Amino acid sequence: MENNETTMNVFITGGSDAVGREVTRQLTSKGSRVTALTTGSDGAQDVRQNGGIAAFGDPQRAGELRSLMHAAEADVVMHLGTQAYNTVPMRTTHWDEATDHIAHSTTAFLEAAKAKGVKFAVYTSYAFLYGDTHGEWVDETAPRLKPSRYSSQSALRAALAAEDAVLSSGVPACILRPGFVYGAHGDAHIAFRDALRHGKPLVVNDGHQYANWIYAGDLASAAIRAAQQQPNGEIFNIADDHPASPAEFVDYFAAAFGVGKAARLPSSRLPGFAARNVNAMQRILWDMSLRVKNDKAKAQLGWSPRYPSYREGIEQALLAWRAGVES
Repeated sequence: MENNETTMNVFITGGSDAVGREVTRQLTSKGSRVTALTTGSDGAQDVRQNGGIAAFGDPQRAGELRSLMHAAEADVVMHLGTQAYNTVPMRTTHWDEATDHIAHSTTAFLEAAKAKGVKFAVYTSYAFLYGDTHGEWVDETAPRLKPSRYSSQSALRAALAAEDAVLSSGVPACILRPGFVYGAHGDAHIAFRDALRHGKPLVVNDGHQYANWIYAGDLASAAIRAAQQQPNGEIFNIADDHPASPAEFVDYFAAAFGVGKAARLPSSRLPGFAARNVNAMQRILWDMSLRVKNDKAKAQLGWSPRYPSYREGIEQALLAWRAGVES
């Protein structure tokens, strides 16, 4: 049974990323203790400003993570570092780097969690693992994409293998599959804002493909509810109620930001030099059209997005930037 007042000792990865910051802030405001893995003095300052304890270590080394989990006296652990790559699809992410990080950090995280004997682990994956459904709605019973269709794309294979590893690890755990994460404090969203401010064109897919979106704070609240309720072996889609194309996202953001219509460069008509810098994973994401249902998370976790569409989330991000505060 849900108990929103339950306090926990929690260890998280990705502590200074947008979702990690929100998890730390929301949990510590309710009395839980959060130890957050981060890097550098700026990352440590972010963690401390949000009420957490900064921890330094290599997320791909199980021994280091195990020591940190022990020092944190962690009851619950969350692997949030994977969301650094789950960004607005207009940005070309270094997916080669993501492949190694997803594979090795998940293995290390699970090994450390098992050695520590934690009560529960929350793993954040990706909604796009359902593949291209041509815009059809899917729930958690739908099959994931077939790796053979994307045999050359190692990042997708690593993400699929990571989910399998979580469910077979022996660690009590659940998987969250978020839509693309955005928010006031995400690096990708800040870069996106700055590109609009300077009139730089944004590469957007040409058609009306659906993408799924989730505000960082809403993903954080879903992760916290999962940690509190500990639904072992379950998978939950975590996205807002209104899938929309990246073009719609870009145009609304530009209008709300006050720059008029965004300068958009269709993905199929990139100049040669630009096309060569777009990797296969980025093209796959541009071509997908997918709408995920969030009914299961609402029913079983009692969760619902504070910002039910990207419009409300963008408005909140802009308010936070203007106020210079957390959102």
